[in-house]
Amino acid sequence: MQAVMERKVVALSEDIARGVVDETRVVGILEQWLIEGKLEPEDALTQACDLLSAELDTTKNTSTFLLYELAKQPALQDQLCAEIRTVLGDKVNPSWEDLQNIPLVRYCLKEILRLYPALDMNVQEIKADVVLNGYQVPAGTFVVSCNSLMSQSIDYFNEPDKFIPERWNKKNKEDSIHPFSSLPFGFGQRGCYGRRLAELEIYILLTN
Repeated sequence: MQAVMERKVVALSEDIARGVVDETRVVGILEQWLIEGKLEPEDALTQACDLLSAELDTTKNTSTFLLYELAKQPALQDQLCAEIRTVLGDKVNPSWEDLQNIPLVRYCLKEILRLYPALDMNVQEIKADVVLNGYQVPAGTFVVSCNSLMSQSIDYFNEPDKFIPERWNKKNKEDSIHPFSSLPFGFGQRGCYGRRLAELEIYILLTN
């Protein structure tokens, strides 16, 4: 990847030197910053590697774990296939509206992210003094929340070690899930901005 990045930077530098950069062309943010001189090539390489690992590895691992868990439950596979076929029929590519009518697909993704969170922990710097659960936490402290510890706790989930997608069905009153017990994408303004794309990719994989 470093070689690819270096070739890209050389080509961009030559275009800039000759004044032939097409400013109407749609470019990625890293390329734009390189053109404008706002980013050094070494920093662009680091950012590109981070983006690739954040998108590819997380989605790939989540998909693998999901298919693995489904492979262990033939009855659940049959139920999922029946729901998908009922809604999609002969359609190959589901629409967003179609996905809203296949809730088991969403439950499966929620449950696999609970069991195997793509990001095991979230880290936030406290900006002001605060009391958390009786503890005085001063500003500037880094607070770590462990996703797998929360999402696999018997305090929040019945049979936490089992893959039970139906637990996410809000009609199932016996499983009342605390909204902050599973945060695989983080939360709020610092949450994963690729969340919806990642979810959609896995929905489409599963329906196919």
